[in-house]
Amino acid sequence: MDYKKHQYIILCEDTAHYNFVRGWLEKKGAHRRVEYYGDLPHGGSGKSFVEKNFPDALDKVRRLSNRVSTFLIVVIDADNLEINDIIQKLPFNDYDPVFVVITKWSIDTWARFLIEPDHEKALDESESCKNVFRNKAKFTKLGKQVADLNLSESRNIPNSMRYTFETIKKRKELLKLN
Repeated sequence: MDYKKHQYIILCEDTAHYNFVRGWLEKKGAHRRVEYYGDLPHGGSGKSFVEKNFPDALDKVRRLSNRVSTFLIVVIDADNLEINDIIQKLPFNDYDPVFVVITKWSIDTWARFLIEPDHEKALDESESCKNVFRNKAKFTKLGKQVADLNLSESRNIPNSMRYTFETIKKRKELLKLN
Protein backbone atom coordinates (compact mmCIF):
# COMPACT_ATOMS: atom_id res chain seq x y z
CA MET A 1 0.00 0.00 0.00
CA ASP A 2 1.38 3.38 -0.99
CA TYR A 3 0.44 5.53 1.99
CA LYS A 4 1.38 8.74 0.16
CA LYS A 5 -1.54 8.39 -2.27
CA HIS A 6 -4.24 8.52 0.38
CA GLN A 7 -5.77 11.00 2.77
CA TYR A 8 -6.41 10.03 6.40
CA ILE A 9 -8.87 11.29 8.98
CA ILE A 10 -8.19 10.27 12.56
CA LEU A 11 -11.02 10.00 15.07
CA CYS A 12 -9.61 9.23 18.50
CA GLU A 13 -10.00 9.71 22.23
CA ASP A 14 -7.03 11.94 22.99
CA THR A 15 -3.73 13.50 21.97
CA ALA A 16 -1.74 10.34 22.76
CA HIS A 17 -3.85 8.35 20.29
CA TYR A 18 -3.53 11.04 17.63
CA ASN A 19 0.25 11.33 18.03
CA PHE A 20 0.64 7.55 17.92
CA VAL A 21 -1.29 7.16 14.65
CA ARG A 22 0.29 10.23 13.11
CA GLY A 23 3.77 8.85 13.88
CA TRP A 24 2.83 5.51 12.32
CA LEU A 25 1.51 7.21 9.18
CA GLU A 26 4.54 9.51 8.92
CA LYS A 27 6.84 6.50 9.06
CA LYS A 28 4.81 4.97 6.22
CA GLY A 29 5.21 8.15 4.16
CA ALA A 30 1.89 9.94 4.74
CA HIS A 31 3.28 13.26 6.01
CA ARG A 32 0.83 15.87 4.83
CA ARG A 33 -2.43 14.09 4.26
CA VAL A 34 -3.51 13.54 7.85
CA GLU A 35 -6.23 15.45 9.65
CA TYR A 36 -7.92 15.17 13.00
CA TYR A 37 -11.71 14.83 13.07
CA GLY A 38 -13.32 17.38 15.36
CA ASP A 39 -11.80 18.91 18.46
CA LEU A 40 -9.87 16.76 20.86
CA PRO A 41 -12.11 16.07 23.83
CA HIS A 42 -11.27 18.11 26.93
CA GLY A 43 -12.49 16.20 29.94
CA GLY A 44 -15.33 13.75 29.80
CA SER A 45 -15.17 10.40 28.13
CA GLY A 46 -12.95 10.06 25.09
CA LYS A 47 -14.71 6.80 24.24
CA SER A 48 -18.09 8.59 24.21
CA PHE A 49 -16.59 11.28 21.97
CA VAL A 50 -15.47 8.65 19.45
CA GLU A 51 -18.76 6.73 19.53
CA LYS A 52 -20.82 9.93 19.18
CA ASN A 53 -18.77 11.33 16.28
CA PHE A 54 -18.23 8.07 14.39
CA PRO A 55 -21.34 8.31 12.14
CA ASP A 56 -20.49 11.86 11.00
CA ALA A 57 -16.82 11.01 10.47
CA LEU A 58 -17.79 7.95 8.42
CA ASP A 59 -20.17 10.05 6.29
CA LYS A 60 -17.38 12.58 5.68
CA VAL A 61 -14.96 9.87 4.59
CA ARG A 62 -17.55 8.31 2.27
CA ARG A 63 -18.16 11.71 0.62
CA LEU A 64 -14.45 12.52 0.29
CA SER A 65 -13.66 9.07 -1.09
CA ASN A 66 -15.54 10.00 -4.25
CA ARG A 67 -12.79 12.56 -5.02
CA VAL A 68 -9.67 11.26 -3.31
CA SER A 69 -8.90 7.96 -1.63
CA THR A 70 -9.67 8.73 2.03
CA PHE A 71 -9.50 6.49 5.09
CA LEU A 72 -10.95 6.88 8.54
CA ILE A 73 -8.70 5.63 11.33
CA VAL A 74 -10.58 5.20 14.60
CA VAL A 75 -8.60 4.78 17.82
CA ILE A 76 -10.50 3.75 20.91
CA ASP A 77 -9.79 2.03 24.23
CA ALA A 78 -11.76 -1.10 25.08
CA ASP A 79 -11.15 -0.62 28.81
CA ASN A 80 -13.12 -3.34 30.61
CA LEU A 81 -15.09 -4.33 27.46
CA GLU A 82 -14.21 -7.02 24.96
CA ILE A 83 -12.86 -5.92 21.58
CA ASN A 84 -15.96 -7.27 19.79
CA ASP A 85 -18.18 -5.10 22.02
CA ILE A 86 -16.35 -2.03 20.73
CA ILE A 87 -16.60 -3.10 17.08
CA GLN A 88 -20.37 -3.51 17.46
CA LYS A 89 -20.65 0.11 18.65
CA LEU A 90 -18.97 1.34 15.44
CA PRO A 91 -21.24 0.21 12.60
CA PHE A 92 -19.60 0.16 9.18
CA ASN A 93 -19.71 -2.26 6.29
CA ASP A 94 -16.90 -4.41 4.94
CA TYR A 95 -16.12 -2.03 2.10
CA ASP A 96 -16.05 1.20 4.09
CA PRO A 97 -12.54 2.69 4.19
CA VAL A 98 -12.27 2.32 7.97
CA PHE A 99 -9.47 0.98 10.14
CA VAL A 100 -10.13 0.55 13.85
CA VAL A 101 -7.27 0.54 16.37
CA ILE A 102 -8.40 -0.86 19.70
CA THR A 103 -6.17 -0.81 22.75
CA LYS A 104 -7.28 -2.65 25.87
CA TRP A 105 -7.05 0.06 28.55
CA SER A 106 -5.00 2.78 26.92
CA ILE A 107 -2.32 3.33 24.32
CA ASP A 108 0.07 3.32 27.29
CA THR A 109 -0.19 -0.50 27.37
CA TRP A 110 1.29 -0.64 23.89
CA ALA A 111 3.88 1.96 24.90
CA ARG A 112 4.99 -0.23 27.77
CA PHE A 113 5.38 -3.20 25.43
CA LEU A 114 7.43 -1.10 23.00
CA ILE A 115 9.68 0.22 25.76
CA GLU A 116 10.18 -3.23 27.29
CA PRO A 117 9.70 -5.66 24.35
CA ASP A 118 11.56 -8.57 25.95
CA HIS A 119 8.81 -9.66 28.32
CA GLU A 120 9.00 -13.26 29.49
CA LYS A 121 5.30 -13.59 28.71
CA ALA A 122 2.70 -11.48 26.94
CA LEU A 123 2.00 -8.17 28.62
CA ASP A 124 -0.99 -8.51 30.94
CA GLU A 125 -3.80 -6.31 29.69
CA SER A 126 -6.08 -6.95 32.65
CA GLU A 127 -4.82 -3.75 34.31
CA SER A 128 -4.25 -0.28 32.96
CA CYS A 129 -0.73 0.98 32.30
CA LYS A 130 -2.06 4.55 32.14
CA ASN A 131 0.47 7.38 32.15
CA VAL A 132 3.57 5.47 31.10
CA PHE A 133 4.51 8.76 29.45
CA ARG A 134 3.64 12.15 30.82
CA ASN A 135 4.71 13.77 27.54
CA LYS A 136 2.09 12.68 25.00
CA ALA A 137 4.25 13.92 22.12
CA LYS A 138 6.49 10.87 22.66
CA PHE A 139 3.69 8.73 21.27
CA THR A 140 4.64 9.98 17.78
CA LYS A 141 7.98 8.21 18.19
CA LEU A 142 6.24 5.05 19.41
CA GLY A 143 3.89 5.12 16.41
CA LYS A 144 6.94 5.18 14.14
CA GLN A 145 8.38 2.27 16.10
CA VAL A 146 5.20 0.23 15.58
CA ALA A 147 5.39 0.88 11.83
CA ASP A 148 8.65 -1.08 11.83
CA LEU A 149 7.40 -3.84 14.12
CA ASN A 150 7.44 -7.36 12.69
CA LEU A 151 4.47 -9.00 14.36
CA SER A 152 5.52 -12.50 13.38
CA GLU A 153 8.74 -12.07 15.39
CA SER A 154 6.99 -10.55 18.42
CA ARG A 155 5.53 -13.49 20.24
CA ASN A 156 4.74 -11.60 23.44
CA ILE A 157 2.82 -8.78 21.81
CA PRO A 158 -0.26 -7.54 23.74
CA ASN A 159 -3.43 -9.28 22.52
CA SER A 160 -5.15 -6.01 21.59
CA MET A 161 -2.14 -4.99 19.47
CA ARG A 162 -2.04 -8.33 17.68
CA TYR A 163 -5.79 -8.23 17.06
CA THR A 164 -5.62 -4.66 15.73
CA PHE A 165 -2.81 -5.26 13.27
CA GLU A 166 -4.18 -8.60 12.07
CA THR A 167 -7.52 -6.89 11.45
CA ILE A 168 -5.84 -4.01 9.60
CA LYS A 169 -4.03 -6.53 7.40
CA LYS A 170 -7.32 -8.32 6.58
CA ARG A 171 -9.09 -5.02 5.82
CA LYS A 172 -6.26 -3.95 3.51
CA GLU A 173 -6.71 -7.24 1.61
CA LEU A 174 -10.49 -6.81 1.52
CA LEU A 175 -10.18 -3.23 0.25
CA LYS A 176 -7.51 -4.41 -2.23
CA LEU A 177 -4.82 -2.12 -0.80
CA ASN A 178 -1.90 -4.57 -0.73
